[in-house]
Amino acid sequence: MRLLIITQKVNKNDSVLGFFHEWIAEFSKHVEKITVICLEAGEYNLPKNVEVHSLGKEKKRSRIQYLIRFFRHIIWEQKDNYDVVLVHMNPIYIVLAGWYWRITKKKIVLWYTHKSVDWKLRIAEKFSHIIFSASKESFRLSSNKLFVTGHGIDTEKFSPVYTDAQDSSHIILTVGRISPTKGHHVVVDAVRRLRESGIHVRLVVIGAPVTKEEFVYEKLLKEKSRDFAEFVGPIAHADIVPYFQRADVFVNASQTESLDKTILEAMSCGTPVVSSNDSAIGILKKFNENFVFEKEDSVGLAQSLEYFFRMKGGLHYLQEEIHREVVEKHNLGNLIKNLVKIMNTK
Repeated sequence: MRLLIITQKVNKNDSVLGFFHEWIAEFSKHVEKITVICLEAGEYNLPKNVEVHSLGKEKKRSRIQYLIRFFRHIIWEQKDNYDVVLVHMNPIYIVLAGWYWRITKKKIVLWYTHKSVDWKLRIAEKFSHIIFSASKESFRLSSNKLFVTGHGIDTEKFSPVYTDAQDSSHIILTVGRISPTKGHHVVVDAVRRLRESGIHVRLVVIGAPVTKEEFVYEKLLKEKSRDFAEFVGPIAHADIVPYFQRADVFVNASQTESLDKTILEAMSCGTPVVSSNDSAIGILKKFNENFVFEKEDSVGLAQSLEYFFRMKGGLHYLQEEIHREVVEKHNLGNLIKNLVKIMNTK
């Protein structure tokens, strides 16, 4: 198989999309050649059978220049170097070029994990031959082309650090874009309630705002939590593992309903997760009913966290079980093998 991958960014140090560098490297083990077209390129170190071509966002090119470079690559310069197209999370590329790939008999594959269903996704679904998503909740459009595959986590990199400590630093960690939709205000309020009840904990927040409104939101969060929260900012994906390993519990209060990759990264490090994410409820309840709370319910989150810290010494046995869950169902190597198998046979 000669694979064309179209993605937003190739940069192993990116705090949000750095994981996809690992995906490309894993794909390279199972296909003859990979050509990557990305909107923006940063630092990468990929095998010899991988070529990366940027549309030029890092050089501040215009959208018209993006389009010209995109069509130049797929229609002229790279047209003989691929027979399967994998579009990662950006249906617009299938909207733009699906007609050409269909005419030239290229197999079109979409990876999409988001609750949003818009006109771009509806058109992309029609052109696609295969659609992959991490969970049923991550793809809300009815389609007989859909394969639910789980996520891909590098479980060798995201692995537990086993210790005999029964009472460590009481760190609550949350990771993600700083935005009201991610529920940081719920976490801050819950931690404040814990401290008022006499449980000494501190909050570590990894991530950054993007919009003007989100910067205002971050400022308010910092004002409310100055006594107990550390806002670290964005962390390169390659450097984030120790934060998961040091945390006592990971909190995901997101209002989004697709399975958040950071939940699985935390679990892969053996870190218990408390979440309101609909896609994670079934996973977390298998370990403990108290690891789930309702969206926007800071009281419920505080109660779940209080239970965790009261019972912490008795929950250490979960560390290995939580890691094993990700190894068995969301391992990156197994995911890529499965994707390639389906792309070869469907």
